[in-house]
Amino acid sequence: MAITRQQIIEAIHDGARLANERYEAWTGGAWITDSGVEQMMVACIAETIHNSYHAPEKKDQREGWLAMEIPFSGIKEWSQAKARQGRNPKILKDRHRADLVLFNKRNLPICVIEMKRQWSRRACLKDLDRLHVLVSRLSHRDGGSLRRGFLATTVVRQDKGRVSAEERISDQVAKIRVAVQQHFEGREINWAFHPGPTVPYSFGGWAWASLCVEVSARRRA
Repeated sequence: MAITRQQIIEAIHDGARLANERYEAWTGGAWITDSGVEQMMVACIAETIHNSYHAPEKKDQREGWLAMEIPFSGIKEWSQAKARQGRNPKILKDRHRADLVLFNKRNLPICVIEMKRQWSRRACLKDLDRLHVLVSRLSHRDGGSLRRGFLATTVVRQDKGRVSAEERISDQVAKIRVAVQQHFEGREINWAFHPGPTVPYSFGGWAWASLCVEVSARRRA
């Protein structure tokens, strides 16, 4: 059985937590949000997804594989999606690379994951636009293999007065959900919001939480 949507979501949250734990141990207290180490998050999420592909109960069966830094143009070619009339969006022709791409056992791309180590409205919505184009043009709607895309990121807050870091994170996550909803309003796309657990820091009143936004193509009427 191939990796499931829920396994991917869980692996994203587990990988983000692993990245923070490892970096905190290596540095003696820093988080990935304190340094420009986005690739740490990419690598750890890749690791947790790889472990889902190769879980003990699957034995030696190869259900799929993954790769980092795959050009969008390559994803388009390998997805086997049929070209539409007119010009292709520029994003499908340029050299922009996806952080992580999941392939099935037939070597077809099925999922793209973009990552930002901390939520930034402008940068994250731009990544969601890219994912929107990919899943809209390379999915089942055009004979392609791509099923969905995810934006993975984190939110970090500190206690402020009587408001705890956990409460501030919950408030920020709710605002992000509204921002994503407004961004996709009126577009022909499915999206889902998957917040992860809040993790308190060992000192300083800080806490962080992972979250991911999923996009997938709607089925034709």
